Amino acid sequence: MTASTSPAGPASPTSRSGPAGAWTARIGRETETSANTFHFTGDGRVFLADGGAGTWTATGPASFGFRIAEPIYDGTGACVGWVDIDQRAVLSGTTFTSEGVSLVRDSEGRTLRTTRVTVTASRV
Repeated sequence: MTASTSPAGPASPTSRSGPAGAWTARIGRETETSANTFHFTGDGRVFLADGGAGTWTATGPASFGFRIAEPIYDGTGACVGWVDIDQRAVLSGTTFTSEGVSLVRDSEGRTLRTTRVTVTASRV
């Protein structure tokens, strides 16, 4: 048995198949919609295709939560802040939907704005 190194802890053994794999997603914010790809690992990690990483945890037989830190870069490539993504998801076959709040933070960690976000994703 190994100890988890992720802050949220590993996925439980019964949930390892849960969201593990790649997902194409539509991400809805208050004023815009975008696309991204999520990759969930069986050991409780999650990555965004265009940058950002975090953890996921099973919260029920068909539900999970995930949290991701997505960096924000300026035109010179300097990291000027990050988006703190916190979502609660429901898995249904080859799709999941989630909702939550994202906090946009500056490089000192101060919250600049809060945005409600929804995600609709399909397994790749």
